[in-house]
Amino acid sequence: MSVFRFVIPGRLPGLNEVNAANRSNIYAGASQKKAETKRCALACAALPDFDRPGGIKPPVVVRITWHEADWRRDFDNITSAKKFILDGLVKSRKLENDSRRFVAGGSDILPPPDKKNPRIEVEIEEVCA
Repeated sequence: MSVFRFVIPGRLPGLNEVNAANRSNIYAGASQKKAETKRCALACAALPDFDRPGGIKPPVVVRITWHEADWRRDFDNITSAKKFILDGLVKSRKLENDSRRFVAGGSDILPPPDKKNPRIEVEIEEVCA
C-alpha cells in the first residue's frame, strides 16, 4: 500500500465562484473548469502513471488538506474544488477514472489559516481491494 502526495499552490475557486462564472456568460464557467483542471493536472505531474508498474493502483482514498489564507470561505464552498483535483488526476492520466471503482472515498481537512503559504495538499492512498 503506497501513499502519493502532491501540493497545489494557492487556492482553487470555491462553489460560489464557480456558480458566478457559470452565470456570467455561457463560456466563462467552462473556461474556468478547463483552466483549474489543467492547473491541478500540472501539479500532480510528478506522480507515477496509473498504468505503469509501480504506479497508482485502484481503488484509492484521497485526503485533501486545504490551507486557506483566511477564515472567509465556508467548508462546503472550499471543498467543492475537489472536482478540479480529481478531474486533473484523470486528465494527467495518473488515475484511469474518478468513478467509485477507482476512488473509494476521501476526507477533507481545514486546519487554521496559513496566510503566508496558502496551498492544497493532496494524499492518494492505495486501498487493498
